[in-house]
Amino acid sequence: MTRTEFVKQDIPASLLACDDRPAVPVAPVTDQKVGRYIVGLLSAHDDCKGKLDAVRGLAVRDEP
Repeated sequence: MTRTEFVKQDIPASLLACDDRPAVPVAPVTDQKVGRYIVGLLSAHDDCKGKLDAVRGLAVRDEP
């Protein structure tokens, strides 16, 4: 007989919030502003993806 047991995972609070996306550049829009905006978006994405990967590692166990 197979028995399934659910165990609550303790997820650190630091992994439950992502960096905010940057504000959209205001006029006059320059290449420098757009570049900084894109870098900010990528940074926020990387922060959130890294945290989600860490949560996934805590919450998902490989089956024996």
